[in-house]
Amino acid sequence: MDTPQKPPVGTIVLLLIAGVLYCGMLGSLSGVNETDAMGRGMALGFGAIFGVALWLVLAVLLLVSAINGRMSTAGKIGAAILLPLSAIAGSVAMDLYGDKAEWAFAAPLLLPPTIAAFALWARLPALQTRLRPTPTMAVLGAIVIVLTATPLLVALLATLPNPERDARQAALERAREEKLQQEEKDALKNEAEAFAKLGPDSSLRDYLQYLPGGDSRSREALDGARLVKSRQADAVDLLKAGRLEALTDLFRLDLKVTPELCKAYDEALASAASRVTKARSDYLSIAIDLEQQLPNINWLVEGGCKLDASLGLLADNVHAVSDSQRMDKFAATLQGYRH
Repeated sequence: MDTPQKPPVGTIVLLLIAGVLYCGMLGSLSGVNETDAMGRGMALGFGAIFGVALWLVLAVLLLVSAINGRMSTAGKIGAAILLPLSAIAGSVAMDLYGDKAEWAFAAPLLLPPTIAAFALWARLPALQTRLRPTPTMAVLGAIVIVLTATPLLVALLATLPNPERDARQAALERAREEKLQQEEKDALKNEAEAFAKLGPDSSLRDYLQYLPGGDSRSREALDGARLVKSRQADAVDLLKAGRLEALTDLFRLDLKVTPELCKAYDEALASAASRVTKARSDYLSIAIDLEQQLPNINWLVEGGCKLDASLGLLADNVHAVSDSQRMDKFAATLQGYRH
C-alpha cells in the first residue's frame, strides 16, 4: 500500500511569498512611464528591491524542488546557470522599461511565473506523469532563455559604438533642449503680456506674484497695485483666505487701516502663529517668514489696530521654539507692540 504523500507546505508558502513580492514589483513598475524623473527613479528603486527579494525566494524554491522533488541533472545545471542570469536580465529590463522601452516589461512580467512553474513541476512528481520532462523542460527553458538573453543583448549592443544611433540621440536631445527653451520663452512672453495688461481695474490678487523683491518688476508692480481700485476689499479678502505670506508689502499699498482690515489681519496672523510649533518640522521657517510681517504689524498698530491676541500667541510660540538670539529678539519685539 502506497504511503500518502504529505502536501508540500514549504513550497506553497514560498509560492505565496513569491506572489506577494511579484505583485509588489509589478505594482512599482506600473506607473514608471507616467511620472517625472524623480518618481520614475523611486518606482524603479522599489521595483528593484522587490525584484531582488523575489529572485531570492525563487532560488530557495528551486533548491527545495531540487532536494525534495524530482529534478534531473540537466534541470539542476540549467537552473543554476539561468537563475542568476535571469535576475540580472530582470534588473536590466526594468531599466530599459524606465527608458521607455515598453517591450522590456515582458521580462519581469513573465520570468518569475515561468521559473516558479518549473520549480512546482519539479517538486510534484505527479505532474511529470502528465507533463513529460523533455518537452516541458524544453518549453520552459526556451522561454527563460529568450526572456533572459533579449534584454542582456540589447543592453550590450547599447554599449557598443554606433555613430548613427549616437547622432540620432544627439539630435533628439537638441530638439528636447530647443523645445524647453522655446517653452520658457513662451512662458516669459505670456507673463510679460499678462503683466502689461494689469491696471487700476485689475485685482490686487493679480499683482501678488510680481510683488516679492526678487522679481525685476516688483517696483513697477507695487506702483500699479497702489492704484488698484478694489485694493482695500481685495486685501481683506486675501487675508481672510490666509494669504498672509503674499502680503509682506501690505503697508506699502496705500490702504486705510479700517476695522475690517484689522480684524482680517489679526485672524490671519493668529492662524499663521498657530503653525509655529514643534509639532511641525518647518516651525522655524514659518517663524522666519512671519518675521517679515513686522513692517505690516508696526503700520497697523500705529494705525490703531488692536492685535494683542495674535501678537501674544505669536510671541509665545516663537519664544517656545526659539533656538537663537534672533528669534528671542523677534518674540520681544512682538510683545512690545502689545497694548
